[in-house]
Amino acid sequence: MSPIAEPEPPQRSTGTSTRPAALRVGLIGQYGSGNLGDVAIQRAMVMNVLARVPDAHFVGISGNPKDTRAFLDVDAFPLDPENREGSTRGRIGGRIRRTISRAIDRARHLRQSWRLLRSLDLLVASGGGQLDEFWGGPWGYPFTLWRWTLLARWAGCPVAFVSVGKCDLKSAMGQRFVRGALSRARYRSFRDEQTLHAVEALGVRGPNSVVPDLAFSLPLPDDRERHPGGSALTVGFSPIDARCWTTEDDPTYHTYRHAFTQLAAQAARCGHEVVLFPSSLSMDARLLPAIEGAVRAEAGADAAIRVRCAVVGSIEDLLATLAETDIVVASRLHGVILSHIFARPVLALSYHPKVTIHMSEIGQAAYCIEMGDIEITHLRESLRRIEETRTDIRHHLQLEIERARADLDAQYDRIVDLCNPSGVPGT
Repeated sequence: MSPIAEPEPPQRSTGTSTRPAALRVGLIGQYGSGNLGDVAIQRAMVMNVLARVPDAHFVGISGNPKDTRAFLDVDAFPLDPENREGSTRGRIGGRIRRTISRAIDRARHLRQSWRLLRSLDLLVASGGGQLDEFWGGPWGYPFTLWRWTLLARWAGCPVAFVSVGKCDLKSAMGQRFVRGALSRARYRSFRDEQTLHAVEALGVRGPNSVVPDLAFSLPLPDDRERHPGGSALTVGFSPIDARCWTTEDDPTYHTYRHAFTQLAAQAARCGHEVVLFPSSLSMDARLLPAIEGAVRAEAGADAAIRVRCAVVGSIEDLLATLAETDIVVASRLHGVILSHIFARPVLALSYHPKVTIHMSEIGQAAYCIEMGDIEITHLRESLRRIEETRTDIRHHLQLEIERARADLDAQYDRIVDLCNPSGVPGT
């Protein structure tokens, strides 16, 4: 049951459809803030739908339309009136005038949202962060998603939740908003069994399915193992900002930073090339200069020349960096997944259950270490075992990637079919 009573949606006209001939898809989410994992998910959706419908048109509905246009090269529309470019907020002084300004912005945004949804053939929510109240609590994104799916229902625009994952959703109100949004979808898939079970526990009835993360379907260039017989490797190290999971004064975070630095320095002393890179431009990138300096100092003058920071400003840059690596040490989920789609062995320093779940499901649990269990001797031993068995790990990952891509191909076919007016109505 949704948080408030829902009036019946207005009926669509039975006359000639006003929809354009080309397929139009809205991509809703909290992406566009420099998180390249989110960009990878949306890029995969766009490229795979275009492979099936070459004249398809996409509109990103996000919290940062400017970044969405830049990262995805699609039209963009703001999630909320606060994100709307050209908002009257701040241009009218005084409390009463600011209240009037907010009301004007909300009314204008609601009208424009309605018109947008009437023009779309499908509204898609995909990837992580869709079932999450980490930013803004239950009245943040959970309410925003509830509101958009209700408006889509009234506008006659079908909704699909595609390979979504549950992150932080603990409050009763947040769960009610998410349940209401999910209940309006014609199609629902979740990226892992744990998310599926959590959603079904909320009372969201099937059909529900489990389909891998969309990043597995990102088109990649042909790849070969870079050092099939050599001992000197390129090891990528991707740190994670404390703000994503804790605070900077947390002792666990200090242990993580110290061990991360020591592990990277040891790799350099062993003769390996060490490449530091971010997968979130808005958060993790700020860590790199300090970590590079600490690793160089720990490695010593002779080994410091083998330590460098990659220049990463886009998803293309990130993928190019990963293509240069042989092994990766990462914490963010898509720092791990994007490494895996290159069949790169990963030592995952897990800050969240979603990372641990992924490593288990792909058969790499032995190389996943929880933040609270980090100890430098354990890290060194784990990295050594990865070096020794990397060829076998690559073979295993390649098989997993093939299975994931097959499942995702079938899902994209289903997504395109949802835009068929004769499709089965949702629940």
